[in-house]
Amino acid sequence: MVLLHWSTLQPSSSSNIAAVRFAAPVRVTSLRIFPTGAQPFAQHPHIIASTEPDAFFLKVFFNAQPINPQQAKDKQRAVNALVPSVIAYSGGQVEFTVDIGAEYASRLMIIKGNFQKVSMAVYGDLISESSPVVAYEPKPLPVVESVPLSHAVDPANSSDPSELARKLLSLIPDSPSLPLVIRFMFCLKPIDKDWDHPDFPYLYAHIDHDEDFLHLESVVDNLSRPIPEDTTAESLEVFAGRIIEMIGPKDSDQAYFISRLISISASQVPDMARILLQHLELELIFDAQVIDETTTNRLLDAAANGDIARTFNNPFFLQMFKDAAEELKSERNTYHAINRLLTRIHGWETFEDALTNRQGDFFESAQFLKDIGAGEQSIGIWLESMIIHDDIATKLAAAPVLPSRPHPPNLLNDKTGNITHDEFISFVRAFIGIASVLAVWAWSDSIGNDDCRAQALAILQLWQNVSGYREIVNHLLLLRQLTRRLGWITSDNVIPRKSSILAERVLLSLTQEPHAILHEHFTSTVLALAPPLSHIPESERLTLRKISCVAEDGLSAALEELAYKSDHPLSQRRLRTLRASLQITSSALDENYEGDWHLIERFWNEQNQDLNIRLIDILTGVSQDLDAHFLVTSTAPPRNQSLVEHLFCTADGILHLLMRLMPMFPLDVRSLRTLIRAVSDVFACASMADTLYAQFNTACSAAQQTRQSCLEILRNSCEPECVVEPNTTGAEVVIKTLMKHTTESQGKDPVNHLLQIAAIIDHILPLPPDPGSMSDVASERGAQHWVTYVLPRVLADLKNFLRLLDVENRLHFLRRLIRLDEGTTAIGEWMLIEEMKHTTETLEALAGPSISAHLRLVLQHDVYLSLCVLHQLMVPESTTSQWCLDAIVLTNALSRSIARCLMGVLEGNYTCEPLTAVIKTLTGQANRFDEGLWRVILLGYLRVTQLEGLYLTESMQCILNLFKRETSFSSNTVVSSDPLHLEIARMLSALADIHSIVDTTLAGELLEILEWLTEQDEQGVDKGQKRDTVLYGISSTAFTQLCDSMKFAFLSNPSNAHKADLVMSLQKRISVRFVTDEKDRLPPFSDLPVTLQLSIETIEDILKGERQGDTGDEEKGTTPSTPKGSKTPDLLGVVISPPAALFRSPAATGLTKTYMNNDFRQLRQVPSSRLNTSRLPSMHGESFISWLPLVLNSCLGNSSS
Repeated sequence: MVLLHWSTLQPSSSSNIAAVRFAAPVRVTSLRIFPTGAQPFAQHPHIIASTEPDAFFLKVFFNAQPINPQQAKDKQRAVNALVPSVIAYSGGQVEFTVDIGAEYASRLMIIKGNFQKVSMAVYGDLISESSPVVAYEPKPLPVVESVPLSHAVDPANSSDPSELARKLLSLIPDSPSLPLVIRFMFCLKPIDKDWDHPDFPYLYAHIDHDEDFLHLESVVDNLSRPIPEDTTAESLEVFAGRIIEMIGPKDSDQAYFISRLISISASQVPDMARILLQHLELELIFDAQVIDETTTNRLLDAAANGDIARTFNNPFFLQMFKDAAEELKSERNTYHAINRLLTRIHGWETFEDALTNRQGDFFESAQFLKDIGAGEQSIGIWLESMIIHDDIATKLAAAPVLPSRPHPPNLLNDKTGNITHDEFISFVRAFIGIASVLAVWAWSDSIGNDDCRAQALAILQLWQNVSGYREIVNHLLLLRQLTRRLGWITSDNVIPRKSSILAERVLLSLTQEPHAILHEHFTSTVLALAPPLSHIPESERLTLRKISCVAEDGLSAALEELAYKSDHPLSQRRLRTLRASLQITSSALDENYEGDWHLIERFWNEQNQDLNIRLIDILTGVSQDLDAHFLVTSTAPPRNQSLVEHLFCTADGILHLLMRLMPMFPLDVRSLRTLIRAVSDVFACASMADTLYAQFNTACSAAQQTRQSCLEILRNSCEPECVVEPNTTGAEVVIKTLMKHTTESQGKDPVNHLLQIAAIIDHILPLPPDPGSMSDVASERGAQHWVTYVLPRVLADLKNFLRLLDVENRLHFLRRLIRLDEGTTAIGEWMLIEEMKHTTETLEALAGPSISAHLRLVLQHDVYLSLCVLHQLMVPESTTSQWCLDAIVLTNALSRSIARCLMGVLEGNYTCEPLTAVIKTLTGQANRFDEGLWRVILLGYLRVTQLEGLYLTESMQCILNLFKRETSFSSNTVVSSDPLHLEIARMLSALADIHSIVDTTLAGELLEILEWLTEQDEQGVDKGQKRDTVLYGISSTAFTQLCDSMKFAFLSNPSNAHKADLVMSLQKRISVRFVTDEKDRLPPFSDLPVTLQLSIETIEDILKGERQGDTGDEEKGTTPSTPKGSKTPDLLGVVISPPAALFRSPAATGLTKTYMNNDFRQLRQVPSSRLNTSRLPSMHGESFISWLPLVLNSCLGNSSS
């Protein structure tokens, strides 16, 4: 960014217009206006700015021309498009940001307004027409880090959170103390004549004047002013005694005045409420018959004082209000006020405990503060308690101030996660600091001190941009007084002022909260906004007005907005209107006497639609809009984070409303499936936003909240009580729809989409009851429901879903299913059998003659992944090791499947580390397995011995132990003797190459192996006859050399000399057949690929080849085509009967008339279904291997992870 222009502009004549023409195309990024007398440039002190008047509005116009016109003729056309903007200059040095788009440049700037002269600096960049990009140039992404607030404006990390408010108050001459300001602004509310009194604000109520004790009402009216800070305890004792003398029989008026008196005393000096309640006997004043709404509301405000809440927390008082609540259920407002009072009394107890207890209930304490902040009297009384009550202030001050955090936690959200005690303390301090600043701002606005008012508004506006602070500020700004003050400040805007500009910014940020429109005073403030405005654009004002009109019209307007169908993508205005409508509808459910059915029926009667179905339609559209922002192939401009935030918030609002309605009005299967697909898409987008956006970003926060809502509604739909159709539960529909939706990524990253749906399934699968603790009956029943009813119905989908996952996630789900099932339905065994069957089928495909090299690589990697799964299940360190080995022993089908799979790997001469580990693990348990698997283990261990080349005593003894198992070859075993002979021959051949290592021990072991082999070959032969043993694959020279080495080893030890004769005898009985023909030679060992890397073109070729059958060019499938018609008419065509469909066709009448104009097109446009043709559907493409996409997805997903 460079300085493009500097000058003091003056309007020409009376037009109030000035212009700046740039010598070359530029992109303006900011304008900086300097006040009169300022020196803009330190290196040029002779340049002095001159701006008159001190404040004014400016209309700024930039001509916009494309930097790179797409068509040549655009370069010759004069561009005269003006981009307008309005800036409000309120004095001082101010910089205004300009954004006309990166694709546009400007050569002319025009300004218009009521000014005499203005000193302005224009900053930006020079633009030259760029050449087309021919090669991709990677650029590093900017790293965005959160910057912590300055300590001066960070009360959350201050030992005295009210210090900032006191400093602001010091800007006002002769300002009162902060507690007195809080008392005036939130609690006592001075009357009009007091504001004009010369001694204001130091006007006090005197509690010792006799004329004020005529009756309770006069006493209460006298206390509308604060009592002096130096009032003694003796004076308060006398005052309380005189109040007791005025108490008469119970009645509602007396109860009201006493409650009002208690409420007023709650905000006075601390001793007043304490002494007054010590003298009052509440059981003589209040009972269930004298309680009404106004009395309860006064007591509710009073309970914001900690001392009063502790006094109210006694059995008599609590029981009295519980009885009153039972009697007043029909009076909804009173009933609601009583429940709030009881909750606040218990909330104070929880809150005080949380201040010192590191294991306190922080969430309930935060909700207590949220309720306190909903009323002006309550927040004022509570704030004074936190500041001037020594016992509570001491507890808060005792908590240490930790190193500065970026922001306090957002505990006002209903979905708060786990928080620590330190985080809670920072939240409380932030709450105190913000409330104190708001009180000072209200005071400065009341007395008209613009400096303090502007400073306070600037701090509030800063906090609105910081997560944690923003939620507290916006929550407290919805108090009636504060919202109206924002409206009053913005209304006086003929000449721009700093405070009015800041007030507009604060109000604009507050309008982003959808629940704000539920407050009538906020709606009135927005509707009262009128131009000219300093900061809020006219388009934004109209949007706010639209939303406020919907809120003002109430539920009918909100339902109408929900029923209205908009084009997609939805605009921000439409999304904000939808959010407001959802908020109004949810609020109507809370306040509706007639229940949810009244809302459903009203929507049907007014809009002729089902509300649940309509909400699902809106959610589907929102999910599609979100998908467009996270496409893996997107070439669109950078994501509009504000729009994304509104999309997530709209989806969250819909989900919350659906969760309210669905338990009473369940969805049908089709609607539930549509909902699940939309929810899973929103969940996937939310997870991507959580990764792409900074954690302190509002869009990221909205995504995180929506993500939790997605999981919550899916979990609710999986409850055993959720039945969508007879014999069909919600859990079955949810899990099946999710697993089928894994391949429907809608343009998003397919691997990430799969993993996100896997995360959803992982969340909704129930956890098995913990045997070490008292199991929850409901959770146990839910687990049994899944095991016995849900999972057996979705086995096929579950199998395909697991095939798509990488090894780690596949194992995770298998372990979860095994633990959940606990042998009830043997789902783990079945899944493992299917895994082995799939691997066997893949090995059979690899054995085929016509398979491309790339496809062979893919299938080999798939085999490797399956072996990894089997290995990880039975590895000794795994929690499923014992289960896996026991399942192989007890389940014959599993034993056979593993035997076939391993045999296929051995026959294919494939090797890999997981295979070696599996063989070794099974060898250690070989005696437990059946004969078929035992023989495969024997072959496998012989192979492992050859691969490792470690012919140690342990290995050879293990082979001998396998040989010594009493068995006989039979035709029904899994393997024949030939593979065993080949493996032994291979091992002997390898040993012959390293015959020098043959010692006496190894020679003895080899002798035992050869003896066992000859004995096996002689089984079934008549006595007295012998049958030679034949070894294939080893040369006679190698075998002779090995035997000589064995004889030499035996002869070297006289005690073993007789064994040399046995070797000679065996050597004569064993004949070797060395394979000389190349095609009959055993193929070399092939390592299975551990990783898989394929280009997009290769994947396309693989899929294309499989669709065509991959059988060569001459046999490739072809796309069916329509036979060529003959131009020569058929002579016999006139006597051939037409098809019956022609007579039944409604278009048949058109065959006998003369076509006019385009009449013939109408006949062609008749749907083919109406012609009732009998043509069979196309059957081409059946050679496509249906499981290949699953293999590719699984392999590529595993490689990418």
